[in-house]
Amino acid sequence: MLDEKQQPANLHEDDLKMRTACFGTEWRGYIKDVLLKLALEYGLEYLKLDFTVVTSTYRFGNKVTGCYATNHKGHTDHHESLSTNYEAVWKLFDELHAAKPGLFIDCTFETMGGLQLIDYAMLKHAEGDWLSNFYGPPDANVDLRVRNMAWWRSPAIPATALVIGNPEMQDKGWEMHIKSLAGALPIMLGDPGSYRPQT
Repeated sequence: MLDEKQQPANLHEDDLKMRTACFGTEWRGYIKDVLLKLALEYGLEYLKLDFTVVTSTYRFGNKVTGCYATNHKGHTDHHESLSTNYEAVWKLFDELHAAKPGLFIDCTFETMGGLQLIDYAMLKHAEGDWLSNFYGPPDANVDLRVRNMAWWRSPAIPATALVIGNPEMQDKGWEMHIKSLAGALPIMLGDPGSYRPQT
């Protein structure tokens, strides 16, 4: 991505040591080859793709969005980049599915550009959307927030597309995590074998 001064930009966060790659450049072909290798040669069945495409979940006010480059093949100006970068991501997802039909693509809220954001355009091209991460002690109503996040969306969005991240098997009260995730795609972190019931 280039900013208004045609300098490399970081849409994701305020850290100029990192840069955001524009899907209107050759980078798209590069990352496609990397993902195909992971899926086809290494056998990965699940890809969690945290691409920051147009806007960041972590920077507010939309002051830093899109790509201002005028020489990228995928767009002619900043305004066009706001749509064409998403279109390039959807096409990438479709190409990955064509190569490996059973692949589960988790689009994530970073790619969508908004915390807890999911829409029907994404659902046409990816199986899931990592809506948010949750942390906190069991007494912090964390699981209530998880249930609300999933259940408020599931009347319109398939429950299997709703991924809510980072509940851990090692958490005290992990049983409530799995119960709360029953209305979404129940993914948990950690090793189930490491859990030892309290006696």
